[in-house]
Amino acid sequence: MEIDFHHHATYLIAVLAGIAPHEAAVLAHACQLTDDNTRTCRIDHGLASTFVTTISQAADPLRCPGVSQRIFCLFHFPPGNPEAARNLRRDGQTHPLVCTPGGEAADRLLDTALASGDLYRLGLACHTFADAFAHQNFVGGTTAFNGLRPGPHGPIPRLGHEDAGAAPDDPLACWTDPRLREPVVRCAGRFLDAARGLYRRLSRHSLLSPARQEETPEACLARDLTRALGLEDPGRPDMAERMRRLEALALTPRYGWHPMPDYSPTAWFDAAVAVTGPYSPADGISAPFWNCRWRSPETRTESHWYRFQKAVSGHAVDMLAHLGPRLAGVSLPDW
Repeated sequence: MEIDFHHHATYLIAVLAGIAPHEAAVLAHACQLTDDNTRTCRIDHGLASTFVTTISQAADPLRCPGVSQRIFCLFHFPPGNPEAARNLRRDGQTHPLVCTPGGEAADRLLDTALASGDLYRLGLACHTFADAFAHQNFVGGTTAFNGLRPGPHGPIPRLGHEDAGAAPDDPLACWTDPRLREPVVRCAGRFLDAARGLYRRLSRHSLLSPARQEETPEACLARDLTRALGLEDPGRPDMAERMRRLEALALTPRYGWHPMPDYSPTAWFDAAVAVTGPYSPADGISAPFWNCRWRSPETRTESHWYRFQKAVSGHAVDMLAHLGPRLAGVSLPDW
């Protein structure tokens, strides 16, 4: 999924579920930043305030497949129900790490985040929960199980949904997965299922304020997202138009009357950290920052960036604990 769902739609879902707009803004920012957090950073090296960040996405998955596999499994391809996946495939194959929607790992992470009251953890968990719908029937590793065509792979390894390209993350895509008994995949249905599932989980949690008393809030959400994302629009609106429509929804009574919060992938980092050494944008989005310092060492732990990074680490630890038994005996090259 892309920013139109992970940031804009997630913000609307959270507000509809009863989360205050200013808190939903933090949650949605963390949800999208999960995809944009690709650069390792060592801050205040050699000082008591030294801090090394943790990435939650691989900027160039094919360049470092081992790192990518770990990141994908932890944040973007949560393992679900292998038997459910088996029943969908023509060949009856399955895999211990296959991603399916509503799987135990994604559900447990969301429960943990909700119980903690940590909006940064909740944003990360919402990202993983939603990706389970988009990335279903794939494994976050390099394996023949992911192949859409028989025989050896070509120049692109079968890592995640590489064989399917960007189609699984496009809400308007209709593509063919020949592995499945019903091979035609319409992403619109998967995205709406993710939105409904996320709304249900957020709205019924006891720590959140009750959702507004709508006659059918899920139906309203599905209708609004269908129109905003253009899921039934023959004109196929582009990303900018979809985001504009979602921003308009934020200004309606159902979604809190508040403008859609701004999002910049570097906003939290720039507010908390200064780069003191030479750096060129040509180094790429995955190049590490080694010459950095906290702008305010005394209050660093209160910054969005620090709290998000601590949430990334906590999310990874919890997911690894869940993956442990499933990794036994699983062969993933370069893991």
